[in-house]
Amino acid sequence: EGIDNLQQLATRLDSLQVRLQDLFNERDANVLKSKRIIGCTTTAAAMYGKSIRAAEPDVVLVEEAGEILEAHILTALTPSVKQLILIGDHQQLRPKVNNYALTVERKDGYDLNVSMFERLIVQGYPHTTLEKQHRMHPSISLFARALTYPHLIDGPKTSERPAIEGLQDRVIFVNHEHPETQN
Repeated sequence: EGIDNLQQLATRLDSLQVRLQDLFNERDANVLKSKRIIGCTTTAAAMYGKSIRAAEPDVVLVEEAGEILEAHILTALTPSVKQLILIGDHQQLRPKVNNYALTVERKDGYDLNVSMFERLIVQGYPHTTLEKQHRMHPSISLFARALTYPHLIDGPKTSERPAIEGLQDRVIFVNHEHPETQN
């Protein structure tokens, strides 16, 4: 009899916790519905997916889209979404995958470290690429041009960037023969 009673109480507790969570989700959804912009990480979009779906967003904007796992972007897409805007660079850092066997480098077809952004661009979807940069001094941007962006143009004020005090040059390569140790 004690075990049956405990089991009934545990079942009731579970149902009350579900109901309480539903009330919290409803409150969160009402707050989100009242906002024009909802900002969060893709992890938060997955965690709060129920509330975000209830808010019925029609546009999803993803910053650093080249570094976001495809599955993470998919979790942010709800049935109400009409437009997906991906901002980033498909030629820079790829999404991080901790299992080499699942990477594009392994050539087994899993390619989990290829973002949706990169897949779309490789398939020919329309995109716009940065043509003029305004951050780097030309002595630094020449490396970006040589390695990845041959048509990149320097903004007019980039050549006026001051040198870093205490350094001999803007670009320095350090060569050392002592292995780094972990402490």
